[in-house]
Amino acid sequence: MGTYNLGSVYTAIRNPKKAGRYLNRFLNAKLLKQKYGTGFDLLAEDWDNLIILDGCRYDIFDQYNTFEGTTRPVISKGAHSFEFMKNTFDGKQLHDTAYVTANPWSEELPDDTFFLTRRTYTDHNKGGEARLPEDVADLTIKTFEEYPNKRYIVHFMQPNNPYVGSKAEQLRADLLANQNVLCTELHTPGESDRSNVVDEVPNLRRALKKGYITQEQMFEVYIENLGIVTDHAKRVINELDGKTAITADHGDMFGERLAPLYIREYSHWENVYSKQLRTVPWHVQESETRREIETGRPQGKESMGDSDVEEHLKSMGYLQ
Repeated sequence: MGTYNLGSVYTAIRNPKKAGRYLNRFLNAKLLKQKYGTGFDLLAEDWDNLIILDGCRYDIFDQYNTFEGTTRPVISKGAHSFEFMKNTFDGKQLHDTAYVTANPWSEELPDDTFFLTRRTYTDHNKGGEARLPEDVADLTIKTFEEYPNKRYIVHFMQPNNPYVGSKAEQLRADLLANQNVLCTELHTPGESDRSNVVDEVPNLRRALKKGYITQEQMFEVYIENLGIVTDHAKRVINELDGKTAITADHGDMFGERLAPLYIREYSHWENVYSKQLRTVPWHVQESETRREIETGRPQGKESMGDSDVEEHLKSMGYLQ
């Protein structure tokens, strides 16, 4: 995640190609941390609903945004989900807020951070198929019907991986058919999937890093995912009344060069500083109606797939 210790040294010794990258990230943090500061305090802002688009860069959001309202760039408190959550939520008791998420890093937060945490994934399945945008939207709407007097933080995984949509699906199919490269971000492969496979990558961004796809193809997927998650976020906004803010936990890098040694970077790492990683959107959509927010006793963490949660939602009439 970007914290460098003795284990990082051993890794660099075993793989000298990584040594330069580790050194660059270390120097990057030493030289640029003060410039970027502590980041934007989103909890100090006025909102009823906060939608987090995981890994959403400001430059891409600003170019392709179709939400109503106004946008400005802010500096995130993290370049990685855990760093963002730790610096934003850790030590807080937000017992007026329900948190609906597809991001497994939320497991690192104390159980009593929010009034309620509901997850699309389970302890037994945190794969890409359990972190889809439609599931986040559905779970949020059902939870709001049950608890209408809470603030909501809704954390979608897209436009970060797992990448969904037709462009991503076609790229994964082409990788397997033309290069015998298996991309596993949306399913756990069986032995039959691995026949004739020469390499396996966890997501399309890793395929980019390894040179199997181009940066142009990666951005096409990323932009399509922003559009897909936007549609699901709009569905949430239409169902939840109140003032809505839209932001990101961090950005992403797709081969851009990172100062000071200007080595190409892919993905997002804790304690790393660049405009692609740290500059995120803060978009505000006003509302004529605001709801009364109530604090409640923390309910802990629940998963959409948990049988007790499903039975409870059915008993409340939210599931058929």
